[in-house]
Amino acid sequence: QYANKTFSVYDWIWKDSVQMDNYFQAFLKRSPSVQQVDAELQKATAMAKEIKRIQNATRIRSFIISAEQNKKQLVNECDLWTKRCLELIDQQTYQRLSHLLEHSQLFLERIDMVQYDRNSDGCFQFIFMEMKEIIIQIDMDLVNIANMQEVVRNRRDVQKEEENQGRWNSYEVKRRWQKLFQKLSHICQEKNIA
Repeated sequence: QYANKTFSVYDWIWKDSVQMDNYFQAFLKRSPSVQQVDAELQKATAMAKEIKRIQNATRIRSFIISAEQNKKQLVNECDLWTKRCLELIDQQTYQRLSHLLEHSQLFLERIDMVQYDRNSDGCFQFIFMEMKEIIIQIDMDLVNIANMQEVVRNRRDVQKEEENQGRWNSYEVKRRWQKLFQKLSHICQEKNIA
């Protein structure tokens, strides 16, 4: 009875990994701010601290009830919860970066396809205007992604080089878009259509 009352408020921690993934996928689909993500991660950290403050043992008449094992399990579950959330945030930011890279590749292919066509001025103007419109949104996306990566890095206490080894980061993707925009601007200036 004592254990049930004491630990019942932590029942949500026992969700299986599928429920946990579904919960965080739904959370990430809402495009949370960095502050919301950090607050979500702090829930489990605060919960672990709260659990550690529970008495290790309670005496009820002549019985001593130990809560130490339950506490260890719950603190471990809190850690798993945080790690899984960080993994999902990391996956999502990587997918978003991959999408932006693919998008830049499509723009590059469109530019290359019409670059040497004499009748391509209208096409270039359209591509240039389109890119001018989306480049601001891309910059905002990349700032958000960089902030999310920073949250993950700070929580995992991982060095920047280790985390991004063999993976794209937001700064590299931004550089690629900037080079692409500069290339398009240069071509448009040569053709006097900017």
